[in-house]
Amino acid sequence: MHRGLLLPTVITVSVVLGACGGPSGGPGQLNAILEYMDQLAEVDTAGVEPTSHVLPLTNVMRDDLVRECLSNAEALANAPAAEHGHFAVPKILE
Repeated sequence: MHRGLLLPTVITVSVVLGACGGPSGGPGQLNAILEYMDQLAEVDTAGVEPTSHVLPLTNVMRDDLVRECLSNAEALANAPAAEHGHFAVPKILE
């Protein structure tokens, strides 16, 4: 990948890190980052399949099953407060 394509991202990360009190090495640090990106660009990745995660993950969630729903009364049975068949919660906005 060409350095120019990643430059806006690198600059944004450098600005955010500096604004958050993180490493702020100024132009010297940015140049070091860009030099490292040049080294990475030299790596032959021709036979490497793109990945979105370093570990081979699979979806571990169960299938959705249609089941009997709770009645309104059952759903509200353990609620700390209920009004007119709905959960009652403290007001947070005036």
